[in-house]
Amino acid sequence: MLAKVFEVLQGFVQAVAVAVLITELAAEGTGAKGAEKKAQAIAKLREIFPPERLGAASWVWEPLANFLIDAVVAYANAKGFFVKSA
Repeated sequence: MLAKVFEVLQGFVQAVAVAVLITELAAEGTGAKGAEKKAQAIAKLREIFPPERLGAASWVWEPLANFLIDAVVAYANAKGFFVKSA
């Protein structure tokens, strides 16, 4: 049971990273910023990893998604992965 939880969580984290990357790449063309990019990342994540995949724990999808998106973006910014516009 615990192994399955970690497997699903790992998939969710990977999906968040992909959604953030897609959003960042798209933002280079659209000029989206901040909250708009986060909303786009949430929408993309819903496509990649719908809340229903969490079953009875689907209530935790949105808070976890928000937390992980912020964490991935903060990490990528700290490492200089995303180019900042002037």
